[in-house]
Amino acid sequence: MGKFCGERSYHRIAREIRSEREALQFLSQWKSQENWGELTLHEINFERKTGKIMVKKSFETRTLSKNHESAQCHFFNGFFRGFLTELFGKPMMVTEEKCVAKGDPQCEFRFTPTINRYLEEAIRTRDKIVQEMVKKHIEEEGEETP
Repeated sequence: MGKFCGERSYHRIAREIRSEREALQFLSQWKSQENWGELTLHEINFERKTGKIMVKKSFETRTLSKNHESAQCHFFNGFFRGFLTELFGKPMMVTEEKCVAKGDPQCEFRFTPTINRYLEEAIRTRDKIVQEMVKKHIEEEGEETP
């Protein structure tokens, strides 16, 4: 549901904005005025289409206890994914890295094109495998691990 609302919201403002930067600024002001929470943008890289959205006083966490083990802002996550996918014209991945429901001071959402996330994970996995192979080889040869 959030993703659909994000897509619709983007299309409602698309005719009024001139740039990706303006769209994100508009989104931040618009949703803050609608009492969704205090939205701020950080580490935005328009070339790579990455960045972070922080939300203080999120409507999704206002009534939740602060002892959840996982992030709870599912609507926001979907909304940002839908809005950003339409804005940037490519599938976007949104990850809630911090959440008030987990005891964090604010909710933080990192976004990146979907393919970038898969590539980053593939590189981490490759590096881990290489390190394990080197360690195993050194142990078999009787040398110390660097």
